[in-house]
Amino acid sequence: MVPMRSLKIGIVAPMVVKSATGLSNYIAELVPELCDAGHHVTVLATNCAYRGGPADEIVSIDGRCTLKLFPSTGRVSRRVYHSAELSAWLRQNVHQFDVVDIQGLWFWSTVHAARACMDSGVPYVLTPHGMMGRWDWAKRLLAKRIFFRTMLARYWRSASAVRYLSRGELNNSMIAPVGPAAIIPAAITLPPAADRETVARLKSRLNIPETSHVVLFLGRVSPQKGVLELVQAFDLVRQRCPGAALVVAGALEGDYGKSVQDLADSLGNHANIRILGAVSAEDKAALFASASVFVTLSRNEGMSSAILEALGQGVPAVCTADSNLPEISQYVAGIVTQLDPVRAADAIASLLLNDQLRSTMGANARRMVSERFTWNSVVPQLVGLYESLAFKNIRVDEQGPKAGGVVCASESVGANQ
Repeated sequence: MVPMRSLKIGIVAPMVVKSATGLSNYIAELVPELCDAGHHVTVLATNCAYRGGPADEIVSIDGRCTLKLFPSTGRVSRRVYHSAELSAWLRQNVHQFDVVDIQGLWFWSTVHAARACMDSGVPYVLTPHGMMGRWDWAKRLLAKRIFFRTMLARYWRSASAVRYLSRGELNNSMIAPVGPAAIIPAAITLPPAADRETVARLKSRLNIPETSHVVLFLGRVSPQKGVLELVQAFDLVRQRCPGAALVVAGALEGDYGKSVQDLADSLGNHANIRILGAVSAEDKAALFASASVFVTLSRNEGMSSAILEALGQGVPAVCTADSNLPEISQYVAGIVTQLDPVRAADAIASLLLNDQLRSTMGANARRMVSERFTWNSVVPQLVGLYESLAFKNIRVDEQGPKAGGVVCASESVGANQ
């Protein structure tokens, strides 16, 4: 048995700014867990913001980690997260790492890192965060086909492992990995629960009666999340639950965000809908504490941290199968529905109208997260993957495809299943 030792881990991301909520928050929470486990972590990213915008506030990165931000200049370069300085630094220094974990796919930062790792013989993991999914490809199919064929295909095929966050993400992969695949879920650090006074103040500020049920969505307001369908569903919910309120919290994305706002304003129950935009960490905790039901009608996910946070706070969830959390059904922690306003409305209303069911599902939700999605559960799996690659001791499922299989995963499936 190979002895365990402290690893030098490189994490490469296109950005680590607050506007890139999911990816940046994941890295911010992962780093201290790896440091606590005794490993040396370096985070490498460009200084770009979401969609290549001007750099905004950096997420809080643990001080034990080395954080290196590299400039990206010019509108086109920033839009694709291209940094000549990042590329040069990786070519000269990547050999110092035992393993490199590359976050996301459709970025030049991914190409820079994978190329440097291949040239230096450093094992690397690709973590797509849902970006290999069919729905994600369809958003800009031609551009992604060109980018994949000309820039990414070689590094996708040569990855030491591809790490998926769920079985659903792997099954929905547009192109199956050639080498080993790992299914290791995302994890969360639960924020402290907001007290009743904080919840009461929030409801008062939002002009929501203290006894009203709150249907909560929290995340980027984009087509991926099915927010328009949620607003349509809530219009039906209100016919059965007239006292309920819908709260949509998260940055509004371009024209889609405006469409969500316009739809909400046009409905007869618009006075019961709150479109908040981005919220503070304190308000986020209070929103989870005030919610009766959390809803996300996602078209595609790696794994949503927001839904895990809600479940961890004991809030039952209504989500689609494409949210990639079949555990919700296994633990009876909510209802898995379809991206259809009528069906979603039925699911939401059934929970709002049944206090006992909500309470039971809430308790199941807390148990589900504590057993499957805390860092204490996930970090050993992830470190095990890193160690297997760094020590060249890769375990492959014999039932998997000839060139692939599953490595150090939380469940065993073949890469092409």
